[in-house]
Amino acid sequence: MKIKTAALVLALLLLYGGVCALTRIAWENGCTWCVSADTPVYIPGTADEIAVTLPAGTSCRLDASVGDTWQSIEYMIGGRTCTGMVLADSLSRKTP
Repeated sequence: MKIKTAALVLALLLLYGGVCALTRIAWENGCTWCVSADTPVYIPGTADEIAVTLPAGTSCRLDASVGDTWQSIEYMIGGRTCTGMVLADSLSRKTP
């Protein structure tokens, strides 16, 4: 019984983390940073970084200047803040 409970908790944590890794929405200074659907994003925190693809129309907040090759991004889902990295060349800025 304890093994089944532990497995269920682990599965739920992985599922929640996966949802967080695939949905990125945040705003900064009234502007939206959009990333194309085929942009790879690297989620830090593991020995081998996990490459995921952003869904179309996703919005991210930049933590660094666009002049850098890689950008640190921060996004919200369900009140939870997540972070990742994205190529600066794949970003476009849109005003509201």
